Amino acid sequence: MPYHLNRLPASSDLTFTVPGHGEITIEFKWKQLNGRDEVSSITIEPSDPNVPFEAVLLRKIPWVSLINQQRKDRTEQTAKPSQVRPRTVGPDSTRTLGDDDLQFVADLYLQAWQLNIPVQRHVAETLKIAIPTAARRISLARKRGFISRDINPPKQMKGNQPHEH
Repeated sequence: MPYHLNRLPASSDLTFTVPGHGEITIEFKWKQLNGRDEVSSITIEPSDPNVPFEAVLLRKIPWVSLINQQRKDRTEQTAKPSQVRPRTVGPDSTRTLGDDDLQFVADLYLQAWQLNIPVQRHVAETLKIAIPTAARRISLARKRGFISRDINPPKQMKGNQPHEH
C-alpha cells in the first residue's frame, strides 16, 4: 500500500469561539471506518464553567467545516504519499496506461478519498487533465483491480438498477 499509516490518538480537542457566547472546547472521538477516520462522538464544554450551555450554541458551530478540517489534519499527519511521478502520455493516454500509471491514479484516488475531497477533481488537477479523462482513468484503475470496490463504491445509474422479478 502506498500510504504509511501511524496510529493517532482516538480523540482530538479544539477550542472554538462562538460569537456572543465565548470559547468552548470540543472533543472529537475518532474511529476508523472503511479506512477513513470518522467521528464517533463529540463532547462540548464551555471554557468558563460559570457560563450555562445553551442549545442555541449547537446551531452556531460550523460542524461540517470543523470535522473536515480535523479529518484533514489527522490524515496529513498519517498519510505519506509514495514517491510517484505525475505523468501523462497525452490526451488519449487512457488507452496506453500501464500498471504504474494506474497505480498512481489509484494512489491519488485513495489520498483524495481519505481527505474527503472530490476524487475526480483531485486526480484531474494533479495530472493536469480534464475531469472526464480522470473519471475514465479511475474507472480503468478500478476495473484492473488497483482501486478496491470497498472504497467509495460507484453509485448505480438510474437505468442500471437491478430489476425485481
